[in-house]
Amino acid sequence: MSDAAEQREQLDELLVQRAVEGLDPVDSAELERLLARTGDVDPDAFDEAAAWFWLGAGDAEQPLPRAVAERTLAAVPAEGGGESRVTPLRPRRTRRTAPWGGWLAAAAALLLALAGWWPRLQPGEPPSPAAARDELIATAPDLTRVEWNSTDHPRAQRLAGGYVVWSDALQEGYMTFRSMPDNDPNRHQYQLWVFDAARSDQYPVDGGVFDAGEDREVVIPIRTRLPVQQAKLFAVTLEPPGGVVVSDRDPILWVARPGTES
Repeated sequence: MSDAAEQREQLDELLVQRAVEGLDPVDSAELERLLARTGDVDPDAFDEAAAWFWLGAGDAEQPLPRAVAERTLAAVPAEGGGESRVTPLRPRRTRRTAPWGGWLAAAAALLLALAGWWPRLQPGEPPSPAAARDELIATAPDLTRVEWNSTDHPRAQRLAGGYVVWSDALQEGYMTFRSMPDNDPNRHQYQLWVFDAARSDQYPVDGGVFDAGEDREVVIPIRTRLPVQQAKLFAVTLEPPGGVVVSDRDPILWVARPGTES
């Protein structure tokens, strides 16, 4: 087992011990040291879980430790809106010499199991736009991919290339631009419009506003405000900050029309 894994195991053990029975000063100091070295742990999660466990299964022979009660049960009202259900601390032995019994043993087993599952239960980092785009390309049953075409506008001519991917079935899509000219968000922003075959061309669907610098490649998620039944044209305009509800389409910079590739 690696040093990091051993430290995490020790940290979980101490958090469980604190939650169900409390810690002596030596163990408290060790817990603080381990917490300081681990940035992705909620130090109160086990305390709160143990408190709720005790509320459902606690018994008078093994009451909730005072330290745990003061930390987690002050905000848990008793039935009828009275004071919190806090039971005075009974004498105990240390972690190294005393076996757990009753609700303490059950809570400890539950929390130690939770500690083992915790990394898998935590939501991971969301994928990058580029990764999400690639996943859509690999899995969408009706994927549309179409290259951007630049208009004659000087800004549009600076684009080195790019494409749109879109799925009507999944209502998901991404714009890819290569060497896209940057913009000043205080003066104007780019805005995508999706023309839907089921709607009037006078009112294309707003696909969201976005900013971009002249990176080698930038991927922008499409954020449609309304469902798109059949995308037939994508167009990017330059609009005031925050975008507009209805565009006068001046200027249109780039367009992508599905079904036009040779």
